[in-house]
Amino acid sequence: MRVNKRNYLVALAVAVFMACAAVGVAVASSESGPPSRESYEAGSRTSLLAAPTSAQTAVFAILGRAHDAADTVPSEAAAQVETSGSFKGLFGANINLAKKARGFSSGVAWVVPGHDSICLVTGSEVNANGAPQAGMPGGATCDQETGVAKGQMYVVSGSRNAPGKQFIAGVVPNGVTQVTLELGGGAAPVVSPVHENVYMTMVSGSISSVSFDGPSGAVNLDHVGP
Repeated sequence: MRVNKRNYLVALAVAVFMACAAVGVAVASSESGPPSRESYEAGSRTSLLAAPTSAQTAVFAILGRAHDAADTVPSEAAAQVETSGSFKGLFGANINLAKKARGFSSGVAWVVPGHDSICLVTGSEVNANGAPQAGMPGGATCDQETGVAKGQMYVVSGSRNAPGKQFIAGVVPNGVTQVTLELGGGAAPVVSPVHENVYMTMVSGSISSVSFDGPSGAVNLDHVGP
């Protein structure tokens, strides 16, 4: 399966997150789910998700495990995403339900459930409080749950403070153990391991595509770079 990048970027303060992601997926309206983009822009808001759904925990094991103190999003990072408005008002993403992906030696990523949607908050480096480091690559994004279940949601980012580098982080369904990043300019592909449904890597050069073996077969996300 080949798809193009199709994320809805949560607006963040540039001083904290310098993210590059695509805009353009409208979330379908439902009685219990988020409002449509049109309704949201007209002033409609959804409630916060109270708990991950059985459908979410069945596809994303990270959301099914018990929450503990290590999962808590530092207040400075939580404030940045929550003040974006769409994170809570459009997707109903509850930062208190965030789960921090474990197993990485650098960077940070939290998976946050919302109404019929999943969000990702990530950074290539962390500060003394455990939050994404200001001025370094990172970002936050939300997408429809159906798209995230196919591995179609990710953040790709660069920064003048990391010249020649690109950072990517994404969410994939259960069963995916690694993703392959194709780079521009004929550079050798980079294999990024998956930990708790998340992959996260900083590379030298420009990322052109992401591919992996998903539950329904091979997936290729092209036109990845900003």
